[in-house]
Amino acid sequence: MIAKFQKTSLQLSPMVLHDMGHWPGLTQSEALRLSVERGHYLSSLNSEAVADLADEYAPILREALQDLGYEDYRLVVRSLPAIVEGFLCEENRAWNYERGDQHELKPGELIEKLRGMNAIERIGVLDCIVAERQRRFEVGATAQETSRQTQAPRAADFEREVRERWRLAQVEGASYVDINAGEVHRKLGGYPGPGNAMANCCQVMERLREASDQVRESPRKGKGASLTIRYFLPRSGKSTAAGRRAV
Repeated sequence: MIAKFQKTSLQLSPMVLHDMGHWPGLTQSEALRLSVERGHYLSSLNSEAVADLADEYAPILREALQDLGYEDYRLVVRSLPAIVEGFLCEENRAWNYERGDQHELKPGELIEKLRGMNAIERIGVLDCIVAERQRRFEVGATAQETSRQTQAPRAADFEREVRERWRLAQVEGASYVDINAGEVHRKLGGYPGPGNAMANCCQVMERLREASDQVRESPRKGKGASLTIRYFLPRSGKSTAAGRRAV
């Protein structure tokens, strides 16, 4: 006898509802029900064993499933063992666990375990691998951003940023643009900080100044974050150290 569904109500964010409406082959209601069922299963039954398998065989599964995302759950239900087996036939090399004793992994055992899994367990493997991929991406992106913020930009970086601000202002039809050294350096990273290149930033801004441009604000020490120059547009291409200072 087929169990009847019972109606219920819940409040979800617009983003979640939007995502649930774009699952291939499913209505929004079906996608919501499947998500709840998956969550219930993975939280109450065999989720720990599935996560352990995904963790142990991550070196293999990570590469074998690298082109798959959460939306590929139906393909995984049907063909997860075959996908992994096909990948291993092309990658004839040794695999090792990434933690602890780094013991050698046996691909044949993985295939047999995948074949013995039911549909939800296979989806659980996919979920674990995709989630780990996203965590790795986020960690990598954070590391790159930290590196960018701690490394002082070069003169070429400052000049590129100033010229880009000229370009954007001119596209908007402006006859001039005020550029502040502190804002430029913060945008490129490394400021504020002990290894900042504020003096270099100011030198570049001064070098790009033409005779008609105006220094709107000048630091007491000559080179500092408060330096603000009004660059008139369009540029003539004749930069000079001389300039008109406005009071």
